[in-house]
Amino acid sequence: MESSLTQKMIDSRYAAILGTDQPLYIDANGSLYGRQFATSGGFSWTSGKAEVSDLSDSAFTASMQYDDFGASATLTAQIVLENGQWKIDSIQQTN
Repeated sequence: MESSLTQKMIDSRYAAILGTDQPLYIDANGSLYGRQFATSGGFSWTSGKAEVSDLSDSAFTASMQYDDFGASATLTAQIVLENGQWKIDSIQQTN
């Protein structure tokens, strides 16, 4: 996660998974273990290209359409350059 997401993004979206006494996933002795439960599978992209905007030397915005259980929606991600790596800093979903 840390190679693709800023700490701000991890804290805002995944704190319930990682920041608890009973995490959903653990890495033990080089193996990943997880509790099983029903959940959605992520984003089902409906277009082939992301729209890039607000481009600078250290940040940009990328937006892409996805299928939100039958409704069209857009995911917009703020991407930043952190210590030489491009990482997702935040996301926003809109219908």
